[in-house]
Amino acid sequence: IEMAPGTCETAIAYPEIIANDNCEVTLTQTAGLGKDGMFPIGTTTETWTASDVDGNSTSISFDVTISTSNAKPTVNAINDIQVLEDTYSALVLVTGITGGNDCVSQDVTVELSSTNPELVTSATITYATSDSTASIQFDFAAEHSGESEVTVLVIDSENDSITESFKVFVTAVNDAPVL
Repeated sequence: IEMAPGTCETAIAYPEIIANDNCEVTLTQTAGLGKDGMFPIGTTTETWTASDVDGNSTSISFDVTISTSNAKPTVNAINDIQVLEDTYSALVLVTGITGGNDCVSQDVTVELSSTNPELVTSATITYATSDSTASIQFDFAAEHSGESEVTVLVIDSENDSITESFKVFVTAVNDAPVL
């Protein structure tokens, strides 16, 4: 059974187990979760044994396999930022970072790119794998104005990814003339 991402267990349409013999038969489940079980992701082996009053027995086993697809990682939207050209650095928080709504915890990596290296001279992202927030430290070129599009890339353990982009605007300042 293929489950939606984030669904970690499910009930199943359990098969009816029937045993026939020429005398009384007792059915016993010897492994597995049974018809009322909630089956987790992975493979569960179900085993039933039929025994008669004369001590004869036979067993049947079958596997129940539950799988799911990977959920995309997440990151919250990031607002554009605007600074004056006399501002040489800025700190931006990136929130809502997760490995997705998966049943198994995933590690994520966070990467960063900028379209205007003449304006944004450096952008350093600080992120610890288990956190949901990262910080970006921007350094801007002195006496430069303009804009740069910044893209944050979040990649999970299964190489699924999501991007979030925002703009950095550095506004020119009318400096007083030098006499």
